[in-house]
Amino acid sequence: MTHPLTSLRAALGLSQPEYARLVARTHDELGLGRMAARREKVSRWESGRIAPEFTAQLAMAHLHGVAAQEVRRLGWPFWTHLATRDAALLEQPHTDGGAVTVLAGTALPPEETPARAPAPVLRGAALTGQLRGALERLRLDRPVAAPAPGADLGALTGRVAGIEARTGALEGHENATGLSPAVLYAAAHAEHRLVVSLLTRAGHPGPPSAHPPSAHPPSAHPSSAHPSVPRLFALAARTSLLCGWFSLALGEDARAERHGLAAVRAAAAAGEPALAARAMSQLTLHQLVAGAAEGAVTLIRAARAAGPRSPAAEATLHCFDATATARLGHASAAEAALDHAGQCMADAPADPSLDPGIHQRLSITRGGVLWYLGRPRRAAPYFRAFTDTLLLPQDTAHHPHTALWLLYAVDTHLALGELDVAAALVHRALDLTGVLPPGLARDYRGKLTVHRHEPLIAHALDHLNDSAAP
Repeated sequence: MTHPLTSLRAALGLSQPEYARLVARTHDELGLGRMAARREKVSRWESGRIAPEFTAQLAMAHLHGVAAQEVRRLGWPFWTHLATRDAALLEQPHTDGGAVTVLAGTALPPEETPARAPAPVLRGAALTGQLRGALERLRLDRPVAAPAPGADLGALTGRVAGIEARTGALEGHENATGLSPAVLYAAAHAEHRLVVSLLTRAGHPGPPSAHPPSAHPPSAHPSSAHPSVPRLFALAARTSLLCGWFSLALGEDARAERHGLAAVRAAAAAGEPALAARAMSQLTLHQLVAGAAEGAVTLIRAARAAGPRSPAAEATLHCFDATATARLGHASAAEAALDHAGQCMADAPADPSLDPGIHQRLSITRGGVLWYLGRPRRAAPYFRAFTDTLLLPQDTAHHPHTALWLLYAVDTHLALGELDVAAALVHRALDLTGVLPPGLARDYRGKLTVHRHEPLIAHALDHLNDSAAP
């Protein structure tokens, strides 16, 4: 039986020597002291011959988003099972059954305060392998599903139509809303759980632990047990995308990545290239937020290989491309990507898929590119225009990611030494949300704490702590 640590390491796409070096570096960065980075140690841990020292376990737990108190409470190797849910799901085959197993993992009740993930779950070879499997699935010829003999199609078909209508209404809140992201996530997750339940009940294989492989042989195509199954897979992708989008708005990036990975699987099972490209694009944003530029580039290529995209989706990919290449230090490639994004918008000015906010996003991306290329003074005007807009009183519904964007603006103005503007933005974020969700509040504190000796920042921190969710 595979040791859970082996699954965790494989999910990061690391060899035993690479993992040993990462654990040793994390051990040092956490102030736990220096430790030897030897492959033999990892091999012995994974074989079960020896248990890691407690401080080494703390370093590993930090890497995989498990709280230190859980390491103390559960002990070795039992705490690793808190982190292996994602790793185990990544090992599922690219079949209908594999897709349902992955979706079932995301249909579980979410943690109240998920641990912060220091890096994406999926990187390197593991990310490339997942994307290759999804793209191969999308290229399959898909037969039209036929009703099973004697099947009662009316009830399920009607329920699917109802979920599609409610999901469409939730998608209307992706770019402007008067509701909190927490409320929207709860609504989207309720629809997601219902879709996964219906997928299983429509004659579809569920998780292997509940359904032995011999009872449900894997299928290369959407199941013909019910004609609504492809629609259900498409709905699973859409609800996963909504859950991921609102999770990002809440600052819960690990949960957002889990939903994005499930959306890729579901879209591939449904044979929906456009949905798969959207899911890959959302995962690209997650990788960029986490600072994983190489993973972002890999996802951008996969999204382009998935199939045709709308002008808005193409412009967004170019913006992501510009940010990723700037973070990698490629100035000319970043500038070319920005030019392509602008051209996409110029070529389709009346296209309804072009969100009006995309022009603002392009301006912010230009500022970010200059920032990552080491030109903060040239970047400042782009961010300042964005900041001025956010500081103005707004009668209209705000974007669900406004508080997240304000976090990035706070970071920028702190780096430029404009502490008064940064403090004003913190107060604005609290005005908009009333109470910042735990994930975002944690991130705001992380940005501000280093400047807490400054009176304006200290006041902003006090306001943040006074408004913290119970």
